[in-house]
Amino acid sequence: MSTIILSQIGGTSGLVKLRTQDNGDGTQTLLTLADGTPAAAPVYPAAGPAQFSATATPLTPGSAYAAGTLLGAKLTFAGVFRAATERAWLQGVLVSMRSLQSAPLRLVLRASDYSGSTIFTDRAQWGYAPGDSPDAVVDLTSYAQLSPAGTTMLTAVAIAGGGAGYTAGDVLTVAGGAGTAATVTVLTVDGSGAILTAAVQTSGYYTANPASPNASTGGTGAGASLTLTLGAAAQTDYYVGNLGIPLAGGSTSLFGALLANGSITPNSRAGFGVKLLVSQE
Repeated sequence: MSTIILSQIGGTSGLVKLRTQDNGDGTQTLLTLADGTPAAAPVYPAAGPAQFSATATPLTPGSAYAAGTLLGAKLTFAGVFRAATERAWLQGVLVSMRSLQSAPLRLVLRASDYSGSTIFTDRAQWGYAPGDSPDAVVDLTSYAQLSPAGTTMLTAVAIAGGGAGYTAGDVLTVAGGAGTAATVTVLTVDGSGAILTAAVQTSGYYTANPASPNASTGGTGAGASLTLTLGAAAQTDYYVGNLGIPLAGGSTSLFGALLANGSITPNSRAGFGVKLLVSQE
């Protein structure tokens, strides 16, 4: 017989112990919960774990996210449960953030969708409404900072040709290249709407560079040409494994929120993706 210790389940703040028995066939039977409640169930299915991903909206660059604030928007992991009545076991979490960070993160997961009373507002303090309590809370403190080979980001922009008809505040999208397109904010224009100055809004993520000068699109005018400066991209990967957290489906999807667990200041290309490693029933 073995004992598995999980960090948090169902929003509890302490450790929860699950007593299990090895069945000798690739599964384990859950004998009791910490309070002695019997619960006969296979904990680890023989089938290997599957990966499920969710990508959140880009983060707001340049300003700090304080501890407890929401990063991006609500996360939805489709297909985690084969059916709404079946179970799954969370084995690992990977968060890839497109900026260099060192502050810890917290992932809150729920097997049923949140009610409309739980508000998901980027960079706002987040809390769940009554009845929306989490099924799992995972703290991510281990990370690696890296620059994937062959990837670049937009680091600076200059005006090669100002075009006409633009308005300060217009957002232009860099054309071409392969990957996630960068965007540029128009800062000032002259009397004809020709762009005088601009700045990087989001730095994108490229595996093949766009042309420079670049005939960027969008905004209220036409004809602008931008000189692009691109540099090596960087990201921070957070990972935690060997979780074994049981989840009971309320639908076929899993829903969550990623929170700053310390102060985080994204750069202008910051966004993130979350990947779960899940064993299905």
